[in-house]
Amino acid sequence: MSIFYKLFFLTFFISTGLISENVTPELSAINHSIESLKQNVQNQEKIRIQLILYQKINKEFLKNPDDKELLFQMVKLADTLFENIKKSHMTQNFSPEFLSELTLFSQIASKRGVPKP
Repeated sequence: MSIFYKLFFLTFFISTGLISENVTPELSAINHSIESLKQNVQNQEKIRIQLILYQKINKEFLKNPDDKELLFQMVKLADTLFENIKKSHMTQNFSPEFLSELTLFSQIASKRGVPKP
């Protein structure tokens, strides 16, 4: 059984009270670290989904550059995606060109008053 599954089951048993724990500072620190990692993975999955959708909309917009609805969706999603990337401290994972593209669309979104989700 992989370490991930062992940790998952241990965390499950502790959280349901099936295994009691003496909470020491070390145990508290590792519990906090595990929760932080879980939150980071959830944030990265959210960014991944938004990125896939953004790329799909961007591709469609390039085929139909006169479609204002696609443009609106792309600008709105770029703004949200860029904010989530910054909040997750993941800007180093993306190329400067891509971040510039998102920055441009984010600026358009803020100037046009595109509603935030």
